[in-house]
Amino acid sequence: MADSLFDPERDPFADMRQALETAQRERKNILVELGGDWCVWCHRLEAFINAHPQLRYLRDIHYVKVKVLVGDEQQKNKTFLEHLPGFDGVPHIFIYNSRGQLLCSQDTSPLEEGESYNFGRVRDFLNRWSEWRLSPYDALATDELKRLVELHYFGEHANQITPSA
Repeated sequence: MADSLFDPERDPFADMRQALETAQRERKNILVELGGDWCVWCHRLEAFINAHPQLRYLRDIHYVKVKVLVGDEQQKNKTFLEHLPGFDGVPHIFIYNSRGQLLCSQDTSPLEEGESYNFGRVRDFLNRWSEWRLSPYDALATDELKRLVELHYFGEHANQITPSA
């Protein structure tokens, strides 16, 4: 584990602010990875993604990456972590949209296989959250969204709505 993955000098608040700006400009979601250089699974995940060009492409083209060091003694990281939903261990991944809304919280253990990671599971995870969204409803087609709204407000009479003359 020679290479450093998590810089203790980084300010996660500044990194997240920059990621939000970049995500809005580039129409991407934000992938926040919690971990530490002491974490063997963090190094395995990074090495696994870098060893598979398709996975590296998916991550780099669809996400703005933010790495946050866990377990350090710096107050700014502790304060940042207190603002996140709970997590049990690292590595842990949060996916946010460009407005800072949480889309996914994922422990990476379901992506593991043996002493490494499973290509298909990592690929499917990155693909699943790769579509840029402002909210979960943005992924719906306009007609589908209209149908859901009509069903919500008008129930069984939703299909009987006609414009007034």
